[in-house]
Amino acid sequence: MLRFFKTRYLIASYDIYLGNDYLHKSFTDIHSDIPNFHHFYETESDLTIYIPLIALNADNGGRLKILPEAKSKLKVPGNVLLKIMLQFFQTNPDNLDANGYIDADKISDADMQAFISSDVYQELLQNYKTSTDLARDYYADEFVLDDWAEGQAVLFTNKNFHAAESWLNQQANREIYMLRLLPLYDCKIKLKNRLHGRSFNNFLIDMQTGRVQHFADGVDVSAIAEQDKLRL
Repeated sequence: MLRFFKTRYLIASYDIYLGNDYLHKSFTDIHSDIPNFHHFYETESDLTIYIPLIALNADNGGRLKILPEAKSKLKVPGNVLLKIMLQFFQTNPDNLDANGYIDADKISDADMQAFISSDVYQELLQNYKTSTDLARDYYADEFVLDDWAEGQAVLFTNKNFHAAESWLNQQANREIYMLRLLPLYDCKIKLKNRLHGRSFNNFLIDMQTGRVQHFADGVDVSAIAEQDKLRL
């Protein structure tokens, strides 16, 4: 994976199980997975290890249609959200931990709502909507559709435009297992360590040595040297 990230460390953030039968659609509309506040630290450089637990092919359906990044300049850099959050939240000392990092758990509901309602954040969401509309209207015939075998591990950047076929198999459900990986940026934003009541962001992968470390309270990014992070 070194060819995807010129960085020493990756965070194994969280895993996802997706399942649906033929009566329930998956994300069949073209979209790009924009950063969200449950995770608080996501960028366009997130990488997903995507493993079908049942074959995705013309008979079963459920294949991903993906617009190759090289064919489109429509994407908004996802890490711009980190820049916006830094500008908005770091001026209030109540939002910072002892190391001067923005701590999402310290941000009040009122301040978070003010950020969500701010012009700059709403402009970013509108930019995503415009880009998605353009991809749907003018690039639909350039999406790539591949068969993936049961148990095949696929590296997938979910910030690229994509959509899933409807599931066709009436005897078995569509089942996908995913692991989300995050690079680290040189920005003072603390990783959250609880997601929907469970721990996450607690595995640090050293891309040089192959070592994987587990941290019960989440990875402390302030303890990682700045030169080992990506420039924001």
